[in-house]
Amino acid sequence: MPTKILDFCKIRGVEVQQLLQNKNQVWPSAKWLFTVPHSQWTNEIEVIFSSNFMVSKLAPVYYIQHEFSLPNLERESLSPVLDGYGTQAYTFIQQDLEDMISAQLGNMGYEKISYAELHEVVCALEFPKGVSVFGPQVSVEYALFHDLLDHC
Repeated sequence: MPTKILDFCKIRGVEVQQLLQNKNQVWPSAKWLFTVPHSQWTNEIEVIFSSNFMVSKLAPVYYIQHEFSLPNLERESLSPVLDGYGTQAYTFIQQDLEDMISAQLGNMGYEKISYAELHEVVCALEFPKGVSVFGPQVSVEYALFHDLLDHC
């Protein structure tokens, strides 16, 4: 993680948590969760904005996904939480963070991939025998960011 991104997060109060890291495992990507300081809309509603950031170790590509969640106060709700995600930022802090990541990783030769590119099927790859929970097709996400093909 470039120092400038961590400095930005410290200044803006963004919590940084590295995911997918186990000292005994090798993983084909690195993943971070950035949590923006909570927004209090009313006394009852606290909104949490976060951003997931994945960098592949197999190819010079990265992906950013922004998220939000808040309590569902509807009396007849089906879920206690309203949440969503997308590649467009929901707050200025998320947008500034994405701009910082894009500038820093762009300088390092990395390219951002879109949601559509992340879910494209890689025709030449197949899951190992016995892996069926993800369906029969390997996506770019599984091939470059997850160890479902037993590369590591």
